[in-house]
Amino acid sequence: MPVHLNSDPPRKSCEVSFLEEPTAAALSYARTAHGEQHVLVFDFGGGTLDVTVMRLDGKGGREFLATDGVPVGGDLLDQRIVMGRLLRHFGEGATLGPRRLPFPTHVLDHLSEWQTIIELTQPHYLDIIDEAIAIGDRPRELKALRSLVRQNYGLPLYEAVEGAKVRLSESAEALLAMHMGEIDFEELIPRWDFERLIGPDVRAVEKCIDRALEAAGLTPADIDVVLRTGGSSRVPRFVRMLAEKFGPERLQEMDVFTGVASGLALAAWELGGAQ
Repeated sequence: MPVHLNSDPPRKSCEVSFLEEPTAAALSYARTAHGEQHVLVFDFGGGTLDVTVMRLDGKGGREFLATDGVPVGGDLLDQRIVMGRLLRHFGEGATLGPRRLPFPTHVLDHLSEWQTIIELTQPHYLDIIDEAIAIGDRPRELKALRSLVRQNYGLPLYEAVEGAKVRLSESAEALLAMHMGEIDFEELIPRWDFERLIGPDVRAVEKCIDRALEAAGLTPADIDVVLRTGGSSRVPRFVRMLAEKFGPERLQEMDVFTGVASGLALAAWELGGAQ
C-alpha cells in the first residue's frame, strides 16, 4: 500500500512522494545490513500481502528488483473462521416448515464481513429471519442471527474472532466465545483446523512470492534475508511456509508495527537532505 511522504519544511509549497510499505520496511532494514545481500520483504497486514525483493550492495546502495502483492490479509483470515466455523451458531443447516426447506444460504453469506452484516437490517431480510424463527427447527440459532443483525453485534463478533486468531499464534487451540443479547456460544478452534481453513490463502501468498522472485530473476536460494513485518506475518502457518521455502535461519522479524514507519522516516530524511 503506498504511503505519503512529505519532507518539505513548514511554509513552503508541499511536494508529495509515494513509497510502498514493504519498500519502506526494506529501507529500515538497509540501515543495519552489512555486506551484499538479496532481501525479500514479507509485509503481511490486515488487508493485503505485499512482497518486495531488493539488492543491497553493502555500501549503502540499494536496488529494488521486484514487487508483487495479493488481497490476502488478516481480515480475510478472520472471515475464514466466521464462514468455516461459526455459521452453525447463526442458523446454518436449519430447515423451515413441514416441507423442511433449507434456510436461505444467501442470508448467511452476509456474515462474511462485519460491514455487510448491516445489510441484513433491510425489511426483506428481517422478514425472512423472523419467519424462519417461527417455523424453523433451530429457533435458538436463528434468534442469535436476529440479535446479531438487530442489535448491531457484527463488529463485536469480528473482534472476538480476531482475538481468537491472535491467540492461535501462541497456542494449539483457542476458545472463541460470544455472549451478547441472544447470542450465546463457545467454539473451541484448534490451530490445525484454522490452518485448514486458510489453506487457499497460504497457496495464494506462496504464488505471490514465486512471481516476485521470478520477476527479480532470483530463486529462493538466492535470498539471504526474509524480513517479516505486519501483524499477520506472525501467523505460524505463514512462518512455516517461509521457513520451508527459504530456510528458518534466513527469517528475521522486524517490529511488526513500526518497521514501515521507521523506513518512511528514513526516506523522508534522505529526500529532505537531497533538496
